[in-house]
Amino acid sequence: MLRNQMLSLMEISGKLGNNLLGLMNMSRNMPSKRHRFLQELTLAERDLRVIQAIVLALLVILLGYAACLIYKGDWKALLALLPPTTAACAALLIAQTATRLLTYNMMVREDDRARDVVRCIHHSMALIKNLQNHVRYMKLVLAEGNRPLAALTQSADAIQKRYEALYDRELYQFLPGEVSDAIDAMSGSMLGLSALVAGIASALDNKVHQMIPPDTSGNRTSVIHAAEALAVELDALFSRFEAIRHAEE
Repeated sequence: MLRNQMLSLMEISGKLGNNLLGLMNMSRNMPSKRHRFLQELTLAERDLRVIQAIVLALLVILLGYAACLIYKGDWKALLALLPPTTAACAALLIAQTATRLLTYNMMVREDDRARDVVRCIHHSMALIKNLQNHVRYMKLVLAEGNRPLAALTQSADAIQKRYEALYDRELYQFLPGEVSDAIDAMSGSMLGLSALVAGIASALDNKVHQMIPPDTSGNRTSVIHAAEALAVELDALFSRFEAIRHAEE
């Protein structure tokens, strides 16, 4: 039975490992959001430069026509040429100013958004790292024993609180749907592990200072297996957040 559980865990780890590699390769090959934004901004600036070039060409034509009128001494026609020339100069000035303002405002807005996203992602990655450490310690306690029951129950409480912190409303403004689904999918593993730990605490009469004996009979195999499976899920979730961070850099 233990061999079958270990084989199933290895299969799960292999599949998740392949998924992680796919996510990492995809994140490396995909341009970041900031890079895509700069590309779009470059295209917008190029369009505005085309407009500026057209206006400049019209202005050159008007100036050439004005020089011809001056040469002929046709002052009446020259005065009539003044309004369109002024309009062309104003259009050129407005296009240049609009380009600068558009570039500056969009860059500031994108920088603010990227800063908020990275801040939330880093906070969530720190929470996941803490969860991973607690799960590894819990697995060690379950396997080796020789530690007070409080070490196990407090780790279970800390895992539950850190997991609940991942449901931050601000974070969900930036998370893609598949990542939030992955967080939701872990709720069953979290509750199952907490229930198994509660069963062990009940078997020890909930005496927090009582030492947990080593698992020599294999009775805690299911709990250890649940902790290992949760650790694999956390590794996959951490890689998803790394992919998001890479996309924002």
